[in-house]
Amino acid sequence: MRSMFIDIACNKMQLIGLIGYGYWGEKLSRCFGLNKQCKLISICDKDNSRLNAANDKFPGVSLYNNYDLMLDSEHSMNALVIATPPSTHFEIARSAILKNINILVEKTFTTSTDDAKKLVSLSDNNKVNICIDYTFLYNSNIIKMKKLITNKLIGDVKQIHFKRKVGRYRDDVSVIFDLASHDFSIIDYLFGLHNKTIEIHVTKHNNYGFEQISSAIIRLNLIDDGIKSYHDVEWFGEQKVRSILVIGTTGGLLLENKDNKEQLTYIKGNSDQFINNETFNRLSDITTPIFIQKQNEALINLSVDFINSINNQKKPLADKYLGIRVLDLIQDCHQSIRLKRKVVKNYFNCGEAEGM
Repeated sequence: MRSMFIDIACNKMQLIGLIGYGYWGEKLSRCFGLNKQCKLISICDKDNSRLNAANDKFPGVSLYNNYDLMLDSEHSMNALVIATPPSTHFEIARSAILKNINILVEKTFTTSTDDAKKLVSLSDNNKVNICIDYTFLYNSNIIKMKKLITNKLIGDVKQIHFKRKVGRYRDDVSVIFDLASHDFSIIDYLFGLHNKTIEIHVTKHNNYGFEQISSAIIRLNLIDDGIKSYHDVEWFGEQKVRSILVIGTTGGLLLENKDNKEQLTYIKGNSDQFINNETFNRLSDITTPIFIQKQNEALINLSVDFINSINNQKKPLADKYLGIRVLDLIQDCHQSIRLKRKVVKNYFNCGEAEGM
């Protein structure tokens, strides 16, 4: 399967900086270091031990422990990766955009829709690109899943079940921000949230304040499409679980990650049987693994798409408008918790639709 992201019409070398050399920043730096269309020229982190580790991996790269100093000093830098806690995204992104620097921001975009819209407006005025690191949109199996759904392999989609039980506890955002946001981005990619009416209901959670929510059960009803989406997210599961179950009228698709190995499976069967039992794959007579000949690493695809978006002056797949739509869904989940009931939202002005 040839990557849909290898599409570079311009060979201009992009000079890139990175802020935040922690767990995720290190992964992003590796992928951008492998991208021949860009050169990593500077890394910033407050922790000197991390800077020392960065220096070992990238000798010759300029190192900073103050991002303002980095932005003021690196005049040739035209792209920036922000891999810091969400609460810091707005100020860092704003500073970069004001210097006409294109940015890739680790999810979530910001911690509020209002802040995200301010950055979108600023980026429009300064003509810079914003890409949001929703990594699963660049996953080869998710891309294949979308193609199979579009081609009606499983008929009309009726339900989707997401499970994420992974975990590094975070004290700055809720598990909805951290884990469910990935699922919301996938729903947007598969079916689109723009110009849709959606019913949101958080049916179960451990609410000790929004930043302390570590588990939640979320139900979304995409009213216009007749699709119901269920999300089970938790930081402290007994074992790591990550799965997506798509149920259609003539079959299903199951994407599971077990022991760090991902497998997409097609199941042919009766959708009524599936809907009444989440373990539908055990009940089905026919299960067919779907193998992708070449699975490009999702973060590599992300880095290529971001650089392509700059070189070709086009929107990346995970663009700033997606960032706004996901934030709106997160905030509506929190509203459902506050009100202790379902919330119905018309997503007619929640970010520009892809391709517009």
